[in-house]
Amino acid sequence: MGMPSPSETAASAPLGQAFTRVWAASTISNLGDGVFGVALPLLAAALTRDPVLVALVAVAAQLPWLLFSLFSGALVDRWDRRRVMWATDLYRMLIVGLLAFAVITDRASIPLLVVVGFLLAIGEMLFDNAAQSILPSVVAPAQLERANSRLYAAQAATNDFIGGPLGAAMFGVARSVPFVADAVSFGLSAILISTLPEADYRAEQGVVDTSLWTEIREGLSWLWKHRLLRTLSAEVGVINFWFMAYVAVFVLHAQDNLGVSNLGFGLLVASGGVGAFVGAATASRISAAFPPGKLLLTAVVGFGAALAVIGATSSPTVAGIAIFTTGIISMVWNVVTVSLRQAITPDTLLGRVNSAYQIASMGSLSLGALAGGFLASWFGLRSPMIIGGAVVALTAVLVTPIVSTPAIEQARAQAT
Repeated sequence: MGMPSPSETAASAPLGQAFTRVWAASTISNLGDGVFGVALPLLAAALTRDPVLVALVAVAAQLPWLLFSLFSGALVDRWDRRRVMWATDLYRMLIVGLLAFAVITDRASIPLLVVVGFLLAIGEMLFDNAAQSILPSVVAPAQLERANSRLYAAQAATNDFIGGPLGAAMFGVARSVPFVADAVSFGLSAILISTLPEADYRAEQGVVDTSLWTEIREGLSWLWKHRLLRTLSAEVGVINFWFMAYVAVFVLHAQDNLGVSNLGFGLLVASGGVGAFVGAATASRISAAFPPGKLLLTAVVGFGAALAVIGATSSPTVAGIAIFTTGIISMVWNVVTVSLRQAITPDTLLGRVNSAYQIASMGSLSLGALAGGFLASWFGLRSPMIIGGAVVALTAVLVTPIVSTPAIEQARAQAT
């Protein structure tokens, strides 16, 4: 047996103290997000039964990705990424704290939820971009898939598996409790991020003597010229559009068509978290066992099929199994594609390329939520999921010639 290669040695080495703190901060914050993510639609559904108004809350929570993502990427490449993360957490703590106060004083309304969702999404956009961009400064390139796998596993366990039922239970105790808990989680996350080891967490070469628009165009141009990443961003844009069309009205579908209680809704969300945890925990091993092109094709076709099942069934058990399946698939997709993007994008452009990528991948969420509300209003609550499932599966087949194993391997080799 030969000696391990340097890349194999780096891949198996400990991820280090800095990564542990990033992981801990992410875990705590995601637990709060899971609580909030279930409590917010429950609060909206308690205030109105209009699917368009319920969906409008989801639209507002995703709209900043479409409007400001490019600017956030340019700023993340200019600023210290650690500082962006902890400052953003403090900002989000304040916003959620104000919402909790409004709920306690019986001043909550759909317009208020729209404003809060919009403001929180601005902070999430900056934090997530900085978190993805800082990771290559925290771990070695060969460790990216393992590090992302652990981050996504923690996110899945806390955000949906634990946070969903916990948020529903807290909402049952008092409507304000889940929002207070989320505010506390942001404060704890900010403290952990602020204690990262002293280092320069800005882009390697920095950005100097150029305008913000020039920097944004550089990121857009680099992504546009990269055929593989450009196609992946478009594909995930389609996936997220229809995923959010489903999420925006799922609370009404769960209550009216599946016949579940508030706690039952939380448990259905939790089934996605269980699947996401399984997917994230095994993603790096799955990625190593299968050719990446075939893996991504199978994942997206399976995701589309699961969406259609969620919409077509009237059984909470069947819906839970399908949601569990979407959780597994989404985490495998995320670990593989995010690690690929981090590995092949120059560090000095990483924030801007991330934000350009997210214009399609995250910007489509707000449009999908709006479409889901109108489709549910016109054709019934099942329609966003059934239509979306078919479109997602077809998209995967159409992009197969570009998102292929040879193209992925070539992109990695050129980056190296």
